[in-house]
Amino acid sequence: MTKELDKHNIYYATQKASANTGRGVPDIICCMDGEFVAIEIKKQGDKLRRSQLWQADMIHRSGGEVHTVRSREDLENIISSHKEKNHETGRGN
Repeated sequence: MTKELDKHNIYYATQKASANTGRGVPDIICCMDGEFVAIEIKKQGDKLRRSQLWQADMIHRSGGEVHTVRSREDLENIISSHKEKNHETGRGN
């Protein structure tokens, strides 16, 4: 999925769960046109765990976005709609 972010020149950092990162931290943290966006990658049929839901809630409360993606197409749709939104508001590159 990171190739899609690279293709659109989107800054990102990937997370691997460890004792230092805490539970439920999204798989990818990125910045799209100056906005904080977290991405959780799930297989079809998988659900977010309680710790992931808690992290998502904290990100939303802080003004960030959280998305769950199950395919490259999901991620492309998020990138496209985000760019359209920011283009309409005059924000972004």
